[in-house]
Amino acid sequence: MKKITKLLVVAVIAMMTITTACSGAKDAALEKVVEQINEQIKDQKMPGIVEMKLTFDDAYVVYNYTVDEEVSDMATIKEGADESKKNLYNTVVSQPSNKAFIDLIKTLDRGLKFDYKGNKSGEHVEIVFEKDEL
Repeated sequence: MKKITKLLVVAVIAMMTITTACSGAKDAALEKVVEQINEQIKDQKMPGIVEMKLTFDDAYVVYNYTVDEEVSDMATIKEGADESKKNLYNTVVSQPSNKAFIDLIKTLDRGLKFDYKGNKSGEHVEIVFEKDEL
């Protein structure tokens, strides 16, 4: 019985190691994709946006936008968040060209977040897609 118990403990440790290694490899792949996307968007300009950058944490892949408050009002962005979420779903999440990226996000058990931060006030407006919404 002790041998079986030891064998089970070793098997559990091995599975935890494999799972951790796979998770680390997936995060490394995500990091590489995020770097590539940031390289592509670094010179892009959007009206009312001072800076764009993609990041990720344990729960979300995050599109970070710094809003030029001389052009856009954070209160207006907040009021329009529900409509913006619908538009973002149609223009980003459901686009066939983004399918592989969205699938990677879901595989990594993350959601997608759009974070708008005012360049003067520092106020944030977040639009969040949980994994099951992707």
